[in-house]
Amino acid sequence: MTALVTLVTVVITILCYSSAAGRRKVYVLDDLFASYTPMRWILLAIPAALLAGGLCFWRYEGALDSTEGRGGVALQIILLNGMVSAMIAYLLIILVHRFTPAKFRYRPAPYLHKRRVGSA
Repeated sequence: MTALVTLVTVVITILCYSSAAGRRKVYVLDDLFASYTPMRWILLAIPAALLAGGLCFWRYEGALDSTEGRGGVALQIILLNGMVSAMIAYLLIILVHRFTPAKFRYRPAPYLHKRRVGSA
């Protein structure tokens, strides 16, 4: 169940990020260096983690009567699911160039000063 919640969270996060990044426009050069708000979609991992922890707490109540108790195990699931979902989504966003439009990828070449030819 936790793996399913993680997978669905990552897919929804990437789809929402890709849509938000594609709609963002560059009007002036400063727009390239403004805060990049589409990355906020990674915060979807928080409600998904709470959902996974709640499902764990509710569904496995009989099996989780261990030394940590149901709350401790559910808290571990919340932390694990949140971290894994956010990390997988972030890694896919930065490693798969298809999700981020080319105008927002780091390409410093157009902004470098050109060397003058013939100056001594």
